[in-house]
Order: sequence, then structure tokens, then C-alpha cells
Amino acid sequence: MSKAGGGPGTNQYQITGTGTQPPRSGRSRPPVAPPDLDDIQALPMPHLDTPTLLDQVGTIKPLGLDRGLARWRERLPGLVWNDASLEGNPVTLPEVVTLLDAGSIRGHKESDTTQILDLSRAAELVEQTALTGFIQVSDQLSSTLNALIAAHEIIEPGVVRGEGLVQGETVVAVMGVYFVATPGGPDLRRAFTQSMDLVNSLPHPLAQATGWAALAAYHQFYANGNKRTARYLMNTILLSHGFDAIVTPAALREPYNQALKTMYVTGDATGYAQFLAGLYDDGHVTG
Repeated sequence: MSKAGGGPGTNQYQITGTGTQPPRSGRSRPPVAPPDLDDIQALPMPHLDTPTLLDQVGTIKPLGLDRGLARWRERLPGLVWNDASLEGNPVTLPEVVTLLDAGSIRGHKESDTTQILDLSRAAELVEQTALTGFIQVSDQLSSTLNALIAAHEIIEPGVVRGEGLVQGETVVAVMGVYFVATPGGPDLRRAFTQSMDLVNSLPHPLAQATGWAALAAYHQFYANGNKRTARYLMNTILLSHGFDAIVTPAALREPYNQALKTMYVTGDATGYAQFLAGLYDDGHVTG
């Protein structure tokens, strides 16, 4: 089971389900028991107001692939640190810089440093993929990113829930509110395809990217790492089309979590997509 955005870190709640593989070594925080399943409400089918999102981003123009990738490389330690910090990782920005420079740091759990390194590997894939041409959402890219990001956090990274060896329900918890996510299996695969087709049909890459980041976070396609995976795919789309990446600052944890909570409570993914789009910056914010 996965916990999204409700406090430090991301935990798996194994309410039901079995697997034949031993758990991977990963983040070692003890699981927090969710409330009784009878008290958890099911998520409604999500809505994304694409005209509103397109109105917000329609005037933003690309500034070039080379520029975007140069800023991505320059800000990489800050990007990784922000994403890890949003998950409750205590590693500091200077320590991230040291770690990514092939150094070593002391005083942290192995799982904390491993998460940083896994995020940096996913960031490398973002850059390599952006260089191959205009990118849209695809199952292969999403699953490959999740396989890197959640490599040491779940039994089957990169596998859509219900399509592997591990079965079970996923509980989303944000700011103390609990929800049962879309069931794994055919319903979730259908939601993946419908969400992918919807955002890929949008005429602006920023709407495609932020729309996917919202819908993917909502549906929880994987057992863990969903928001990070969705944001890294978001930035692959943006960079490949000549836009700068979107930084999600850890300093905005509260409004970030509030946007997520509102999405889960209402089923409207528009606000979270708009929150991410509102973070877009063309050179004034340093990661």
C-alpha cells in the first residue's frame, strides 16, 4: 500500500496481497497503520478541466532544448534534493551535492542516500530521453522511470499495480485523509490508457505534462513513487519540447500537499495540474 504526501516519507501498507519475491532493502521507517478499511472512502473518477489548464499555459513559449538541458544539469542537485525532501528525506542540499559528486556522506540511513542516487539516475534518463525528440506520455517511459525511482522501495518497481506478482489495495493518505485508489488490474490499465490519450491530445506541452502529473498522482499506477515518477515524466516532456523543467520546491510543501488533498477529496485534478503549471519559471528561480 502506498502513502502519498501525508507526512515524512512514503510507506507501503500491505493490507492484502502476496508476492514471491523478498522485499528489497529500502527506506526503513516503520509502517503507519491506516484506519480501518471501512472508514476509507474510494476515490471518485477524476476530472481534468483541459480548457482551463490550456488557458493558463497557452501563452508560454519554448526557449530551446539546449537552454533547458543546461539549466537541468546546473540545477540537478537542487532538483533531486527538493524531490527527496518532499518525501521526508533528511539529507541536506550540500550533502546531495557531495553524494552526486561521487562522494560519501555520514549520519544517514542507507535508504536515504539510496533514494537520492535513484532519483539522480532517473534524472539522467530524463535528459537522455529528452534528446531523442519530442516526447509524449508512454507506458514504457513511465514504467522505466518508476523502475529507477522506486528501485529500492517496492518489490516490483516499474510494474503497474495488479499486473505483477503482488496484489492488493493501495491507500492514499494526504494531510490525515485516507482514500482507496483505483483498483489494480484492468480498471487501472484502462485509466492509464484513457489518461494518456487525453493528455497526449492536448495542443500544448505544458498542459500535457502537468495534466499527466496530476492524473498519474491521482490514480497511483504503481505501488510507490507515483508523484515523483509523474513529475519526472512531466519534465521529460517539457525539456524535449524546449521548455524549462518545473521545480517543485520543498519550501512549498504545505500548498503542495493542500493541492493534492483537494484533488483527492474532490476528484478534480485541475487544481493540482494548475499548481504545477504555476511553478513554471523561465529563469528567475534557482533550484
